Amino acid sequence: MSRPFHFKQFSIRQDHAAMKVGTDSVLLGAWVSMKDPKNILDIGCGTGLLSLMMAQRSTEAQIIGIDIEPDALIDARFNIDNSKWANRIKLFNESILEFTIDIKFDLLITNPPYFPLDTLAPDQKRALARSGENYSFQSWMEAIAGLLSTSAKVAFIMPIEEWLNCKDSLVELGFGLYRICYVRPNQQKEVHRVMIELQKSKFSNSIIEEELIIEKLKRHDYTDEYKELTRSFYLKMR
Repeated sequence: MSRPFHFKQFSIRQDHAAMKVGTDSVLLGAWVSMKDPKNILDIGCGTGLLSLMMAQRSTEAQIIGIDIEPDALIDARFNIDNSKWANRIKLFNESILEFTIDIKFDLLITNPPYFPLDTLAPDQKRALARSGENYSFQSWMEAIAGLLSTSAKVAFIMPIEEWLNCKDSLVELGFGLYRICYVRPNQQKEVHRVMIELQKSKFSNSIIEEELIIEKLKRHDYTDEYKELTRSFYLKMR
């Protein structure tokens, strides 16, 4: 049994989930814009980390998390039941390609699968969590389009290479880039991740562009920007 990962207002048990707590999800959950959304959908919710972060950052939002991996939901249910927001978060063991519900979401958030199928992990559950279900990013975006309210935002994080490969298809699908943050692991390295916020509209000239550097030159010597962003969550950020 692994030790729980403790945040300031909740803890994450991750004994069953294939994908453990990672920097990507924490970054996304702390960075995404929160303008009093009423309904939030967390796709590939895993241990429930992003769902809990959204609950912490909102006062009344109703949150639904879905995941195709039933073992991950064992951890997610435990984590949510043992949080102060259990009455605002519901979980479903479903694929986004088959998920239907009579709700329109104001915010959809996900740390999406992006590893190509030819680089799957040896462990079957981890491979499933990483690759998604052998579906393309375009089919994923098509699936979520009908779940969104007219003013909805879609937020995700992915490798810069994947973003460059898929961004042009978003216009055809009716999504526009609202906000983008280029993430660098330290001051000497190039951008390796991007955090994206989309809206259901065409691309505009008023895109908000940002950059975040996680560490300075030494390991665990975090930048002030990174500490400020994650201060509400990480115990180590005072």
